[in-house]
Amino acid sequence: MANPNISLLGAAYSNVSGIELPTSGGGTALFPFVEGSQTLSQNGTFDVTSLAQVVVSVAGGGGGLEYEEGTFTLSSDSNRPTVSFSNSHSKAPALIAFVDATNSSNTATNTNWLWAWVDYYKLFGTHLYYSSSALRYASAFYTYRGSGTSSLTSSGTHCSYNSDTSSASGVSYPRYWATETEFHPYSNSTSRYWRAGRTYKWIAVWKP
Repeated sequence: MANPNISLLGAAYSNVSGIELPTSGGGTALFPFVEGSQTLSQNGTFDVTSLAQVVVSVAGGGGGLEYEEGTFTLSSDSNRPTVSFSNSHSKAPALIAFVDATNSSNTATNTNWLWAWVDYYKLFGTHLYYSSSALRYASAFYTYRGSGTSSLTSSGTHCSYNSDTSSASGVSYPRYWATETEFHPYSNSTSRYWRAGRTYKWIAVWKP
């Protein structure tokens, strides 16, 4: 179907592929014209009749995912560093990735390379059901070079408590790994380290 012509506030526009409107939370929402009939009234309301599909793209906020990202370095080796968020948040993020982005080899044994955090209780309000007595609500995944220098090893740790629990006393608790103010990349060993002089990049994502 050809793009329609519309009239808005006394002005005529030809071959319009869609409209972009501001959202109440900031940013804009894009409403493309697709198969069906569409009219845009003078007060800005968008009416769709017999519309087969509408794709809404939100940019810059207004209901989309919130995220922070950054670069992190250490002055000395650490097995569980603290990475602080710049912005204020009311809850911990649901997704985090932290990776060595130095772009050079490091053959030191017991060195961490990658850490990722997934809180599926925050994402979906549910858990992994291993059994009725073994529910898991979030997971940390990590890749490291162990006692050998020729290969990398990947593993994970799973939380048996959900992120509504206030305790942060150990790896079974989500707040041990991430809170509303900071997160702690950790490969579940005090003998494996993030190295001084390396450059790490990270991103944290919050679900509205």
